[in-house]
Amino acid sequence: MLSSSLIALICAAVFLVSAMVLGVMQKSLSRLSIGFFVMAFVSGTMVLLFGGIQPRSEQGGITGAPMGGMPMGEAPQDQPENSPPAGGMGGSIGKIDPQELAALQKRVASDPNDVKARERLGHLFLQQQDYDGVFKMAHEALQKDPNSAESRAHMGMVFFAMQQFDESLEQFNRALQSSSKNLEVLLFKGIVQFQGQHDLKGARETWQQYMKYATPKDDGWNRVQMFLQMIESQLPKP
Repeated sequence: MLSSSLIALICAAVFLVSAMVLGVMQKSLSRLSIGFFVMAFVSGTMVLLFGGIQPRSEQGGITGAPMGGMPMGEAPQDQPENSPPAGGMGGSIGKIDPQELAALQKRVASDPNDVKARERLGHLFLQQQDYDGVFKMAHEALQKDPNSAESRAHMGMVFFAMQQFDESLEQFNRALQSSSKNLEVLLFKGIVQFQGQHDLKGARETWQQYMKYATPKDDGWNRVQMFLQMIESQLPKP
């Protein structure tokens, strides 16, 4: 069977070619063609980020790192100006247990104060690339518990998917003020710096911090090593 990375690469190529064809036909990139390109970019990024990550426990974050105990300030009161992409972009990344998904949705519907269920459901929505669902769960969780670092990280990834990189970094920086060793936040922040802002030196610094605290058993270890190698190959030699 084709690997998820190869499938993502093929999808990205199809989206990009579609965007180019539409641009040629209309002599300039239309909003539709730009939309195709953005979808390809974000879809490829999320597969690279989450491919192969195993389901986490209730106590851990997406990378397996603990996510609790981090003062994060007040939850956002309004939805971002541009709504996040809804409904997913190309299917689920990683395995999702449909029974767990249904059980979490039932918990969320029956208990407006169940923050843990919203954190976990937001994680599953992120795997599905359902950013509208991710935003809803993160927003509700942060209103009940502003210290929910899991939901703060999810909110940062929603902004990333919306191409609002400054707002995305703000979410991660707020987390790192209280927990500079949080592996999940360091991993995500580096992704935004590298692929969103093209800040190679900033991403390198962030991921070097990640490598200081991570171990080879952490899910993001191999990815961060690969990212650092890519950066070193692109930065000018001293």
